[in-house]
Amino acid sequence: MQTAINYPTALPLLPAYSRLGHKPEQFPMAFDDQNKILSLPMFAEITREQQEEVIRLIKNF
Repeated sequence: MQTAINYPTALPLLPAYSRLGHKPEQFPMAFDDQNKILSLPMFAEITREQQEEVIRLIKNF
């Protein structure tokens, strides 16, 4: 199982929104949290066994 950060940049600071001129200080919590978020594997086809592996890995971490 893999984990990853799907959106490593706070959404208002993505290049797609650069025309709006957002600055990190306008979104301090999002800016701070962008380095603390972990996306867990979740999808419709995840098996019970895979769910249990994710749980086990989190507990071991």
